[in-house]
Amino acid sequence: MRSTIIFLFSILTFCSFGQTKESCEKLSNDLNEISGLALFQDTLLITMNDSGNKPQLFFINFKGKLVHTCRITNAKNNDWEDLTIDSKGFVYIADCGNNENKRHDLVILKVDAKLAFENDSVKVEKLNFTYEDQDAFPPKEANKNFDCESIFWDNDSIFMVTKSYAKPWTGISNIYGIATTGKQQIAKKRYSIEIGKNGWRLDAVTSADFKNNHLYLLTYNRMIDFEKMEGAFVKKSDYVFKDYNQKEAILVLSDKQFFVAAEKHKVLGGPFLYTIRKK
Repeated sequence: MRSTIIFLFSILTFCSFGQTKESCEKLSNDLNEISGLALFQDTLLITMNDSGNKPQLFFINFKGKLVHTCRITNAKNNDWEDLTIDSKGFVYIADCGNNENKRHDLVILKVDAKLAFENDSVKVEKLNFTYEDQDAFPPKEANKNFDCESIFWDNDSIFMVTKSYAKPWTGISNIYGIATTGKQQIAKKRYSIEIGKNGWRLDAVTSADFKNNHLYLLTYNRMIDFEKMEGAFVKKSDYVFKDYNQKEAILVLSDKQFFVAAEKHKVLGGPFLYTIRKK
């Protein structure tokens, strides 16, 4: 394990975003398995922990200080992996982590962010879905591409970006869409994009954000900027982080400022909240 980490550190030196500055804040142990970031009222971040933890939303400031916690009363944290927020202030929690590609209970949880901030507990609306092209649970090894750990909102739809477990590795992530209302939906495949050929340690997608027609995807080692052009996502640039660790959340404030969160790891440390600024 240690030799693998040293090797990864030695190769992660390329940055194509231009000159940047990274700062890092240590987060509370309440967020040891942080996964997902969204902006609330321009001054706070909404986040959560991933699978097996309590069904809670956390509100933190830009320095990572915990401001408020709200419990979800009518849903479990089966495998929460990412969250996003729409223009009306509704937060969508992706309970669709699916490492083994065999879940039948995939769901997006919808909740009013303001209501969650003003109360200690709330109920959520459940948007259950299935993938239009999954007909085996689990599928054959070559078709294992139904794990979603990344979602984003755009134009009244929720989009899920898959994390591939295909063998042999293809480096392809698919993007599926559902509506922001509807109890039982079929997720339609909208796009396929190539992340990389280097395997899950470097090319598995762990979080997403969409802003100003750009899709930003996160892996453990880098942030990838794709621009939406003529019905496709075209890769524009990579930003490779100074540190390699278990990064699970990304939020884009602007094309010059980003937040990234990494969960706690026994060797790599954490949990951390990074602020990346382009000069």
